[in-house]
Amino acid sequence: MRILLIISFTLSSLFGFSQRDYLYGSVYDSAASEAMLGVHISNLNAGLLTNTNENGTFKIPVQPGDSLIISYVGYKSITYIIDENPPRDLVKFYLTQEAIQLTEVEVNVFPEYWRFKQQIIDTQTMDSTHVVFGLDAIPLDAYEVAANEQKISPPDYQAPAIAIGFDLGGLTKKGKEKKKLEEILAKQEMERAAYRKFNREWVGKETKLQGDELTDFIAYCKFTPKYLAETSVFEIHVRMMALLDEFKSEKGKSKDRNNSPGA
Repeated sequence: MRILLIISFTLSSLFGFSQRDYLYGSVYDSAASEAMLGVHISNLNAGLLTNTNENGTFKIPVQPGDSLIISYVGYKSITYIIDENPPRDLVKFYLTQEAIQLTEVEVNVFPEYWRFKQQIIDTQTMDSTHVVFGLDAIPLDAYEVAANEQKISPPDYQAPAIAIGFDLGGLTKKGKEKKKLEEILAKQEMERAAYRKFNREWVGKETKLQGDELTDFIAYCKFTPKYLAETSVFEIHVRMMALLDEFKSEKGKSKDRNNSPGA
């Protein structure tokens, strides 16, 4: 009996993933228009992660409503939501570098900055996979999908912190540059943690809102990434449902004003 249950569970899992489509994409540097290797593409809803290959291309399982995060160290992240009809053609994404402001300009600062950035890149895994705790690995060539894909258990997933083993100094210009880059990495991890807890699909499921009304409510909540990353899912849910009552009340008042004879 136990063996039959295991076989049934395995077949149902494989069938569930077979219902997913695949998004094919490519990622470029917006300034140089060059393909980017090793860019992270996360499907927050399915709990899957893959990277771009040497041609800047990737493939990842998706279904309508999934939220994808395209991110790379030193670049601004992109959020891409899969609509009702996932695109069949190759989707191109362009990443923009994060701007780092310097109080003073010194010629030898820039080589040091890029050397530091390269050290971080070199610390990534050099084999055929990129592994993040809590997410299943997808091969780096991005065109082979692991057969044992599994869902993770968010929405209360906590993104792993990134520790950088460098003495950042504090007062030197080089130390300030390194600190800026560390802040960018921390910001990206905070945003990922926030998206895993509070995304469009989850909010719609909990509130039963759809379309423009759902979009308006998400904006009405005004939850910051810092708040979402540091707050438990239970507390977020309680706060969100309280705001939902306020949102519906204000929307009802607005509708009454528009329908009044003097409107």
